[in-house]
Amino acid sequence: IQAEQQEALASKFRSQGASADEARQRATHEVQQLAAQQRQVEARLAAKFEAEEHLSPIEASIKAVTEIATQQAQTQRYVRAEALQAKGVPAHEAYVQAAKEIANQHAQQRQAALAGAFRAQGLSANEASERAVEEIADVQQ
Repeated sequence: IQAEQQEALASKFRSQGASADEARQRATHEVQQLAAQQRQVEARLAAKFEAEEHLSPIEASIKAVTEIATQQAQTQRYVRAEALQAKGVPAHEAYVQAAKEIANQHAQQRQAALAGAFRAQGLSANEASERAVEEIADVQQ
C-alpha cells in the first residue's frame, strides 16, 4: 500500500507542477513520515487496549491494526481515486474502483496481521495462515 500511496502522491505533485524527481522525493518523504506515525499510533493504541480492555499484547495489537486500517480506509480510497482520475478514469468510476481495491487490500492486511499474531504464538506459517482465515470467517458470520 505504501508504494501505491507514494505513486499516487507523486502523481498529484507532478500534476501540481513538480518535476518527476521532486514529486518522487516529496512523495517518498510523506509516505515515510506517515508510516512512522502509523507505527507510533499503533503502539499507543495497542498499549491502551492492553491497559483499558485487559487484552493480551497480541489481541491488543490485532485490534489496533484493525482499527487503524478502518480509519485509514477513507483516506486511502480518496488518494487512490485521485490517482485514477489523474490517469483519466471518470470520477464516479474512480471512487468505486478505489473502494474495491482498498477493501481488498484491507482484507489482506487483516489476514496478514492475524497470521503474524498466530506465528508469534508459535504456529507454523501454514497453520497461522489457516487460523487467520478461520478467524476472519468467524467474525464475518
